[in-house]
Amino acid sequence: MKLTGIGASEGVAVGPAFVPATGTPEPERRRITQSEVESELQRFRDAVRAVAGRLSETGERLRASGSEEEACIFEFHVEMAEDPELASAVEERIGTLESPEAAVLAVGEEYAAELASKDQYMAARADDVRDVTGQISAELMGRGASAFKTLETPSVVLARSLAPSDTARIKEGMALGFVTAEGSRTSHVSIMARSMGIPAVVGVGAALEGALDAEDVALDGSEGYAIADPDEDTVAEFQKKSVALAEERAVLEEYRHVEAITSEGRRIEVAANLGSASEAEDALQWGAEGVGLFRTEFLFMERDDLPSEDEQYEAYSAVARTFGEKPVIVRTLDVGGDKDLPGVGQAHEENPFLGWRGIRMSLDTP
Repeated sequence: MKLTGIGASEGVAVGPAFVPATGTPEPERRRITQSEVESELQRFRDAVRAVAGRLSETGERLRASGSEEEACIFEFHVEMAEDPELASAVEERIGTLESPEAAVLAVGEEYAAELASKDQYMAARADDVRDVTGQISAELMGRGASAFKTLETPSVVLARSLAPSDTARIKEGMALGFVTAEGSRTSHVSIMARSMGIPAVVGVGAALEGALDAEDVALDGSEGYAIADPDEDTVAEFQKKSVALAEERAVLEEYRHVEAITSEGRRIEVAANLGSASEAEDALQWGAEGVGLFRTEFLFMERDDLPSEDEQYEAYSAVARTFGEKPVIVRTLDVGGDKDLPGVGQAHEENPFLGWRGIRMSLDTP
């Protein structure tokens, strides 16, 4: 069975399938007594500190390893866990005799629903809220361990979606690859997979359901597909691909920080061509001396609305921070012609490649 999605992190892998336990455990109790209010408030605050501490440690570890963008994800989750408005809303519910584990889940769902009703960027943050509040609730119930605690054999992980906290807790070497029903190249699981050097195929949709009982899975994160229960010929083909990629990578490793100089002694600047902000860290690690072209279409495509100014600022500034003093050239949005832009009315044109596109559109719709 073939599952087609988005190649989110390059590489190939073949191995046994692992399906993690999903969902946040339901609270064992939903009500408390008046005499328990103070102690339950303290228990909630202790759980927040514990979760924020773990998230902070993970972020620091990622930053120390050079994974700046991934570290920022966890810093954002720390801020969310310690958000005073969220805490106030939970504590208010505890004051009405709701158990802290039930209260934090209820408040988290309220926040997530509000975010999901906004633009797609904010809607993506709804999953962040559910992840963080789910961790706090699990901590309160004494179930703070990862859903991957039973992953003891190197495997290909199959899941509807994966939170940053899930991928960060996987033991090194245990995840051969990720295949998820949801996600895009810019989603957290894709960013984390690239950081960890793990092949990933995301956005396979409902097809994942038919693969959850598979014993083995082969995936190609470069081409964007996976095969459930591959036959011997397919396994051999993927193993051959894996060897070829490893050999190519070994050759490239030798030259990634070598200056590009012609036989006549002319120095050539080698800059990156970025299709999304999440590619910046990889480009820098592979020796890019700057960004020669940062394509901005990724912010506008695969969605029904337009990105906010804050969302665009965050993406552009993230790349600038990654490259520091190195030059970053941002290309104005280039749509029209072969690419339509959801959210902007584009009239039919006989020759759209010479029509209202690129800089013309940018100047008309600043």
